Amino acid sequence: MTVPRKTIPDCPIECCIAALSGRWKAMVIWRLLERPLRYSEMAQRIPEITERVLSQVLKELESDGIVERSEHKKEWQLTTLGQALKPSMESMAAWGQLAQTLTSKPQAKWQKLSNARSHSA
Repeated sequence: MTVPRKTIPDCPIECCIAALSGRWKAMVIWRLLERPLRYSEMAQRIPEITERVLSQVLKELESDGIVERSEHKKEWQLTTLGQALKPSMESMAAWGQLAQTLTSKPQAKWQKLSNARSHSA
């Protein structure tokens, strides 16, 4: 079953959030900010993601113009639009580190929040 894609919101911030929404999109983009990766390398760097979900995430990011696949090396890489996310991703990473530092049990707290969201969907 194909899930219809959302239209791009009018608000620029909502547009960015929509591009990153989904459990694994930010992680895939974060890994590709390091360097282009083959599919198998990406699967190794994100061991928690299933192959089916990784394929779906890459297809969605490709459809959104954020990643592309180089034909000669069979690697996934960020497009110019994807590279433009770097400052935002770095800011979010800094905020995440701060949040983890300021909370007593960051992993447990965020995992509990994540689980609650996935069960309510």
